[in-house]
Amino acid sequence: MDTEQLITRLEADTQQLLTLAKAGDWDTFQQHEQARLTLVAQLEQIDIGSTAEAAQWRDRLLAIRRLNDQLMQLADAETSRLVKEKQAINKGRKMRNAYSTP
Repeated sequence: MDTEQLITRLEADTQQLLTLAKAGDWDTFQQHEQARLTLVAQLEQIDIGSTAEAAQWRDRLLAIRRLNDQLMQLADAETSRLVKEKQAINKGRKMRNAYSTP
């Protein structure tokens, strides 16, 4: 896969993950996340250099970074929500155990 194809695929995969995150479909998100991380690793191995296309790629990569920032915000919000949910469940269990008769 050449650099152009790699960046195009990364753009599409990042957008797909953002759509899944916004929909709260974290199970499907996790299924597709590894493929995107593999693309990122491949991209890190490419020496873009100072070709005429480098500026165009830079702009596209910055756009992907902005999408990634949005993904991180959504993931952080979901993590916080899950932590609060777990704390509420644990509190409920403690209260139930405290008031249950042996």
